Order: sequence, then C-alpha cells, then structure tokens
Amino acid sequence: TMLGANPDYIVAVQSAAMVVSAICIISTIVWNVRVTRRRTTVDMLLAEQTNPILLEYRSKYLHAAKAQKLEELAEMDTYYYSNESFFLVSTLNRCDLVAIGIQEGIIDEKIYKAYWRASFVRDWIRCKGAVMKRRQVRGDPELFIDFEKLALRWYKKEDEVALH
Repeated sequence: TMLGANPDYIVAVQSAAMVVSAICIISTIVWNVRVTRRRTTVDMLLAEQTNPILLEYRSKYLHAAKAQKLEELAEMDTYYYSNESFFLVSTLNRCDLVAIGIQEGIIDEKIYKAYWRASFVRDWIRCKGAVMKRRQVRGDPELFIDFEKLALRWYKKEDEVALH
C-alpha cells in the first residue's frame, strides 16, 4: 500500500516528475522562441516584398547601383540625407539591422540566408564603395560593419561574377 511505501521512493518519483516537467517547460520555451524567430523573419521578408515604400527604395537603389551613382550619393552629408538619396540610407540601415538581428538571434539566419543571401551579398558588393566613402566622410571606420561582416561571411565568388 501507499502508506507503507518507502519515503525515499516517493521523493525519487516526485523529483523525477519535477525534472521531466522542467525539461518539458524548457523545451516548449525553446520551441516557441524558435517559431517566433522564424515567423518574424518570414514577416520581415514578406514586408520587404510587398511594402510600397520599401519596393520604391529598392527600385531606386538598383537603378542608382546600375548607373554607378552610389559613391557619389554617399559623398556629401547634405546630399546623403536628401529625398533624392534617402533610399541609399534606408538600404544600408536595413542591411545593417538585418545583420545585427541575425547576430543577436532575432532573425532566423537559415531562412533569411536561403531567401536573400545572394541579394544581400551583391548589395554589399554594390555598396562597398559608398560605405567606404561614408566611413571616410563621417570618420567612423565601424559604420555598417555588421552588414559588411555578414556579407563577407556569406560571400561566394559567383555573387561578384553575376553582377558583371
């Protein structure tokens, strides 16, 4: 009967039940964080593909890159923050924020990389001269460093070849 059960046995069973419960709770939390990070990443990618302002900035950025005007846009402070060139500021800031989000585990690297790796790396290749110019103008060698580090980590030779 239970009344005659060994107290050590009861404590061991209760302890095991608590450990199993703790493992289940921790597993649920880890799983929820993972699902939330994935969902956030997909939502962000969908926004980049459907938000009219972001699409307009992307189009302006690609046109300026094709015309090789990015360095010129990055050169002067007053022009850099103008309506005509704000798309570049937006693009560089977004790339840097994505890199920071991935570094901090807020954005799921596997999903983002699967969808946007080539474009992200090519954006770095296109923007490198403009970023170097901004670093020089601002006297800030760390400006957009997270964007640079992630792009270089994901870099493949084909990314550069595809631009030419």
